[in-house]
Amino acid sequence: MIEIVYQQNNLEVKVEETPIGGYRGQVGTLTIGHVKHKVYTEWEQEDLKILAQLIQKILNIHEASGIFNTLIFARQDNQEFKLSLVPYPACNIKEKIQGLLHVIFGAYPLLDEQVTEISDFYRKAFTQSRDPGNSSQTSSSFNDVFCKPQIIQEQRIKHITFESRHYDILQDRSPRIVQEGDAHFLIVPEGSNGHQEGSQVSIEQRTDLLVLIQKAMNNFVKQGFETLIFLERNGPQLRSVPHKHEHVHGVQEFPKTFLGKIKFLWNQIIVKKLTPDELSERIATYQNYLWD
Repeated sequence: MIEIVYQQNNLEVKVEETPIGGYRGQVGTLTIGHVKHKVYTEWEQEDLKILAQLIQKILNIHEASGIFNTLIFARQDNQEFKLSLVPYPACNIKEKIQGLLHVIFGAYPLLDEQVTEISDFYRKAFTQSRDPGNSSQTSSSFNDVFCKPQIIQEQRIKHITFESRHYDILQDRSPRIVQEGDAHFLIVPEGSNGHQEGSQVSIEQRTDLLVLIQKAMNNFVKQGFETLIFLERNGPQLRSVPHKHEHVHGVQEFPKTFLGKIKFLWNQIIVKKLTPDELSERIATYQNYLWD
């Protein structure tokens, strides 16, 4: 059972039968896809702008409901793409483990009445919520790793500017991978521009990030990666550092066997830090990607 709760231009917002996070009350997981079933690497610029608006609108609904921790998780493979916004109302260890297991192993189906409850809530919330503005608010300055020039210089693949907004594409020093040879980038707004959070992220910045994610994923496609993943953690209990950033992964093959999925889970728990030589080698390789 799939319920469409909102549609804007080419994008539709749905409640899926088997959502990441399972049933967490009426403020449940939503998914966003293209009405023509296009994969993310084929979306037009206008689609990305609409996606930015929808993400901000949904984050705003979550926050108005008292939920300030939301995972954005998207996966593209086999000519299929789905983006999920997963609320973490308690954001405790149980919810975090549950979310990770659902990403790797899949989720149990919701009951029809649960799908209806979530759908009814969001249909009402979408009609009542305000359109996201172009907020440029920033929280107070943090002494975080992505505001340290040395860290950025050590990991930088590319520096990109949109008008007056600056971003760095980084090689993660401790990449979470499925198997050896997978890629893991970070996309980071420069300086205090990274201190926007949740629905306070401006539409311009959200669109910039989505454009850069698409550029990274298109590079991965050209290099033969089968599965493309991106994720963003919103909220003080879910994010790893107090600075807005995106994770973009190129996966050679998403595991299909139970043993392969167990190995994938293990690689998310036990993370190996790259040596300086490994880090430099990867950066040199990815600098040859097409970013313009």
